[in-house]
Amino acid sequence: MALGSFVFRQDPWRAPLYPGSRALAKRCLLAPAVCFKPHRNFADPKAVRSLLRLGGVDRPARRLAWLAAPLALGCSLFQPKPPPASPEVPAAFHEPPPEVYRRADADRVRLLERENDRLRADVNDAEASLVELESGLRTTHTQAEAVSAIAEARIQVDRASKQVPWRSDWVAEAHQKLDEASQQMAEGRAAAAVFFASRASRIAANVLAEGQRAEHSPGTQYVRSARANLRAEPSPDAKVLAVLPSGFPIFTEENRGEWLLVRTISGQVGWISASLVRGH
Repeated sequence: MALGSFVFRQDPWRAPLYPGSRALAKRCLLAPAVCFKPHRNFADPKAVRSLLRLGGVDRPARRLAWLAAPLALGCSLFQPKPPPASPEVPAAFHEPPPEVYRRADADRVRLLERENDRLRADVNDAEASLVELESGLRTTHTQAEAVSAIAEARIQVDRASKQVPWRSDWVAEAHQKLDEASQQMAEGRAAAAVFFASRASRIAANVLAEGQRAEHSPGTQYVRSARANLRAEPSPDAKVLAVLPSGFPIFTEENRGEWLLVRTISGQVGWISASLVRGH
């Protein structure tokens, strides 16, 4: 069978006898390239030696191989390079500066001091009530005083609920104290009613004090969504440090694109999405 300038030998075992014909026939079976026979006289020993030296491939075939090699190399060169790996941001890059933690510690200390003062006042009132009970002294609180104390405390708690909506848990505790005061009043224990009304009033006072501080602090911002996650790093996959309710006041320390480094009025530090924050 002819292929271009080559003739394919159908049966290499029937080749004309010449030195090395058997070996060449075996090579035809193992390497088909040797089965392409150029137009040469195999009876000529010089032609046979030249054929064997060239591997059974004539000059046109070798030219074709030289042309195909650059094409194969070009295909490998035009392969798209893999995208470079994104550089890892060191953890220290997201670490808040020390002064941010110092300001947050000061906020936390103020909060704890107010709560400590409230609890101390509750203990003092409880001790005074116990002294009156054990000594058998007549209570100094009348029914009218108890009614007035409950009414004043209720007004204060309602004002705290409206002005400081982010402290709904504290306001709920104050309402529980008011309910207890009303129960004591209904049972005729005026002193106990005044005691619980005073506790509700002090809780409301703490809530209002925090609201005043947030209102008068420069640069105060508020959470505008129903809830917002305070995260350890500026990433939606970072660890959640706290969940801030709607209206919770925060103080921005750093602006980094879509994320804000903030500290809360409770003394927490973290990152929050800028889309969840509104201005003063």
